[in-house]
Amino acid sequence: EGGNTGAVALFCRAARDFSALLRAHIMKEDHVLFVMADMRLPDAEKEKLADDFQDAETSGEACRTKAELLRSLERLEREIVNENAAVRS
Repeated sequence: EGGNTGAVALFCRAARDFSALLRAHIMKEDHVLFVMADMRLPDAEKEKLADDFQDAETSGEACRTKAELLRSLERLEREIVNENAAVRS
């Protein structure tokens, strides 16, 4: 509060660092873990996993959680924009 530019800068730096870490993690999953699983899992197990993931994606709980996360993200974006506007004033 009160135009703390240091806190905003720290948050932005942490968010960028976390984003880079998450991207590296996802790349490793996509290019190592999932490739290994695809080579070793029987087709029937892969089909069951695909069905389970589809069910999770379309369940009401998953959709509600996603909507809540998006609302939180939008709120944080508004707060950061407002904070930056206050600092510039």
